[in-house]
Amino acid sequence: MGTLAYEKEKEQKKLDKKLAKIQEQRKETNRRKINSVRERKNNTIEQFIIDTAKRSLKKYDKRANATLKKKKHKELNLKREYKGKAQKEYDEESFSNIKKKARRRFQYFIRLRDTNDNWYWNCISTWERRHYRGADWWHIRPKKNYPHLQFDEDNCHLQSKGQNYLQLDTVANEETMINVKEKIWSRKYNALRKRAKDDELKRKARARDRAYYRKMEAKYKKKSLILEQKKYDNRRSSRDNKKKDKRI
Repeated sequence: MGTLAYEKEKEQKKLDKKLAKIQEQRKETNRRKINSVRERKNNTIEQFIIDTAKRSLKKYDKRANATLKKKKHKELNLKREYKGKAQKEYDEESFSNIKKKARRRFQYFIRLRDTNDNWYWNCISTWERRHYRGADWWHIRPKKNYPHLQFDEDNCHLQSKGQNYLQLDTVANEETMINVKEKIWSRKYNALRKRAKDDELKRKARARDRAYYRKMEAKYKKKSLILEQKKYDNRRSSRDNKKKDKRI
């Protein structure tokens, strides 16, 4: 009887162990299922957030592109209008105004040509050293009598304002002409005299139109910019050299 009871207890213990293992396995499977469900839920929430963000970005991009297109369209229209107005003003500009612009460009070029890097120059009649502000451009052959030499670079030089007003008959003034011959050497001066007497050039000067004066304006604008850049570079190099000398 004792052996039977002992065997029964053993079997009962084995069954209890098996039941405990089965229960543990079930608990683990339940836990795994619960965790997988939670992960799915989290993933779905994240995906939902990402999808909503993408949709909102697409909407924003569409709106932004539409506003940019509108702005570009407006800018193009404004540019076309401005170009149209500018072209109209360019075509309707008065002949006297075009002449003035060309003359100013030429005068500015003469000032740049005859002045040094510090904007000082020598008067052609008295040969005195003066500043840029007191300068006046002087034609060897006057414009009224020789209109074809108006834009001749050899014919125009810087002179002080007082001397320019006093010397009305400039060609007859011997001292001034000696200085002129010194400045523009005799070969150029003789060529200028020949051009002054040329009837064909006089005939062409009478037939000058808007295109000619605009061409002169563009030409001397380009030349003056080159001279300005040269003056700026020379001033800069001289400053750098002075700094180097001080360091030494």
